[in-house]
Amino acid sequence: MPLIKKASTDTADEIWKNDYLDSKRIADYLTPFIDGITQPFVISLNAPYGCGKTYLIKNWAQDLAKRDYKAVYFNAWETDYTDDPLIALAGVMKEQLGQQRKEIEELISNMGAYCIRKIAPAIIKGVVAKIAGQDVVGVVSEIAKFSEKDFEEITQSFAKDALERHTQARESVVSFKKKLSAIVNNKGGQKSEGENKKLVIFIDELDRCRPTYAIEVLECTKHLFDVDGVIFVLAVDKKQLQETVEKIYGTRDGEGYLQKFIDWQYDLPTPDAHQFATKLFYEDFKLKNASNLTDDNSAITGGSNLIYGIAIVAATYHLTLRQISHIFTDIVLDLHTLVERQAPCCLALGIIAALRYVKEFQSERLYWDLANQYGPKDFIKDVRVYMGSAPAPWHGDIKYKIPALRAIYTNNTTLGELVTRRDMLANNPMRSDDEGLKRDFNEVDRIVMYRDEYKVGQVSPAQAVYDRLRRIPVS
Repeated sequence: MPLIKKASTDTADEIWKNDYLDSKRIADYLTPFIDGITQPFVISLNAPYGCGKTYLIKNWAQDLAKRDYKAVYFNAWETDYTDDPLIALAGVMKEQLGQQRKEIEELISNMGAYCIRKIAPAIIKGVVAKIAGQDVVGVVSEIAKFSEKDFEEITQSFAKDALERHTQARESVVSFKKKLSAIVNNKGGQKSEGENKKLVIFIDELDRCRPTYAIEVLECTKHLFDVDGVIFVLAVDKKQLQETVEKIYGTRDGEGYLQKFIDWQYDLPTPDAHQFATKLFYEDFKLKNASNLTDDNSAITGGSNLIYGIAIVAATYHLTLRQISHIFTDIVLDLHTLVERQAPCCLALGIIAALRYVKEFQSERLYWDLANQYGPKDFIKDVRVYMGSAPAPWHGDIKYKIPALRAIYTNNTTLGELVTRRDMLANNPMRSDDEGLKRDFNEVDRIVMYRDEYKVGQVSPAQAVYDRLRRIPVS
């Protein structure tokens, strides 16, 4: 489990390195908000899969710790095998707030009476189960020996024990909050100079936990940690968490239930396709280190072209972040099958791997030649429309991109026809001043340039790549 070490000497730039989704900007925006909070508070950072929730809160916790906050990162999913999230969370606090280890140990030991409230019913259930497993006639004959007074005494004893447990649990909670407040305010601890009197606890992966555990974590944050200066930041997919609540309580108003625990919600921005593909390439799949790829703009091996190919298809056809992740899995599988020096054809690989997830493009249309009536012409037309209606910094100049997209669908035969037509027109003196023709010539030259980079024989790069990808099923 990653620790948030207060003694870290990392600079802000080192903490936020590989920040492909601009998470530091969000943390810098929200930190002054936390600075102004004095009461117990719960913040929900809401985003679906792929928006960088874990990266954000892990690094934000480190950033706050460097600024002398008491910051704790708690992955709820990693501990949902336990029966009580309080014990798991306290254990993480003990690990990550090393300077106050002694005070946290006292905090944990003080909660015995509170934790036993869950054990006692389990013990009773165990006794009942044991009795139920015995001979029914024997049990009934033993019960028949009990007098009315015996039953009355047993009932009173159970009631008295239950009341005592309740009282002890309540006193335990009161004591817990006092000790927690002392930890927040550094009373009895070794306070470092300028240390902030706030405890910020980041909870991750709550929506992945088993439903009962997720609810217990929420109840724990509200009922036990409602102490001034204690702030929870929950990184969740709100939709999934609502479904968890509705499943447990049989209600259709999961959002209303969550509002009892969450004081403020911030919706994280959804990354664009290029941002997310870049993050997956460098951070998640670490393809920069792949032996058959290079960190440059090569059409054959360049990682930037692989990213661009995926991103332009994903953006044009509105693929989900999860689909983009599946595309990268397919690409990794494909790269592992390449023999030494075999060209991955990165731009073609990115485009063809992504188009397999677009319903409009059936398998046989993915690699048809540019001269065909269907197939890539539709794709290039759609890209033109998308680029024209939704400009973005990563699009680049469309006149330089389209020839590259056409080149991957050009086989040797079509390439020869393009060159022959260009030469015939170029030798026609009547057309020498035609500006439109000059633009056509330039585009053909760029197609030739891109096409010559690929070493795939007579077929188009698109078909060569698709023939490789056929072995990998679409997720």
